[in-house]
Formats: sequence, structure tokens, C-alpha cells
Amino acid sequence: KSNGGLDTQKIMVVDDDHTVIDMVRQLLEDEKYLIEEAADGRIALEKLNNFSPDVILLDLLMPNMDGFEFLEKFHKEKANREIPVIILTAKSLSNSEMNNLDHQVSEVIEKQGLEGQTLVNEIRKSTGKSARQSHQ
Repeated sequence: KSNGGLDTQKIMVVDDDHTVIDMVRQLLEDEKYLIEEAADGRIALEKLNNFSPDVILLDLLMPNMDGFEFLEKFHKEKANREIPVIILTAKSLSNSEMNNLDHQVSEVIEKQGLEGQTLVNEIRKSTGKSARQSHQ
């Protein structure tokens, strides 16, 4: 960790839309993030064997395994419950979907009009980056 003692935050972006992954990369390019991508929930679960993210950005609507199913399987592993998940979605969520997600994710952000600073702030908030540093 030769970047002045700052840990590089690892982010997994789970989305089947490459433009979204590219957008996230562009929005975060000035930050010190290592980004791993997965095209659906199944691939994401496989990659989690070798990649331990500080935060996961998750789309809900994907082929093979959607975000809801991913969360269900992801949270079965106790260790994963420590990893914050931020939903990035274009889907309009019903109240019951929001309530369901409420207990499983740290934030839901709509893709439309997403800005870099909003995303960076949510990632920082979710990973408790500033709070964690002050306790060392």
C-alpha cells in the first residue's frame, strides 16, 4: 500500500449494462478505487470467492440471476453481511420491494441523473471510510 497509507477501496459493480459499468468507472476515476465487474448475480457470487469488495454496486434487473436473487444468496454467507450493498437501478421500486431491500442494502440510487459526487459520497458513507479512519 504505497499510496500514502490510504487503502485502495475495492468495489464490485454488478450490472449487465456495460454503459453503466463504464459510467461508474468514469465517475470514480479520480478516486482510489479498484473496480471489479460482473455481468449478473451468478458471476458476481463466483468472483466473490477471489475478490473481497469493500462495497458492491448492484443492479436489480439482470439476466440469469437478478439483484434480488443475488442478495438472497449473498446474505446467506455470514461474512458477506459486513459488505455494504448500494443498489443502482433504473427500475421504479414498489413499496414492498423498497421495504424488502431496506433491510439488505445501505442505499438505493436511481441511475437516471447519477452524478459522480453522489456516488462517491454514498460509497464513503456505506464503507464508513471517514469514521473508520478516525478510530485508528
